[in-house]
Amino acid sequence: MNLLKIKKIVDIIYYVAIGFSVIVIGKNFYDQQSLPEGVCPINNNYNLIVSAIVILVFAFVVSTIIDRKVKRQTVDDEVTKEDK
Repeated sequence: MNLLKIKKIVDIIYYVAIGFSVIVIGKNFYDQQSLPEGVCPINNNYNLIVSAIVILVFAFVVSTIIDRKVKRQTVDDEVTKEDK
């Protein structure tokens, strides 16, 4: 698969992860409003928070790897053009 297609897919995953994170933050805020004082809403939504963090880290790592491969590919192309 072409690196640019993979990069677009990773960008879409990143945007979905950001949206999911915003929803989780909103859910935590909403839950906090309905809970009694002293109760932590994070404990109830721990799995959602961890899922959001894992998706964001995955998208960031894959995006970084793709960017490095694209830069390396452009440098290799420039060196090849200079040799001709």
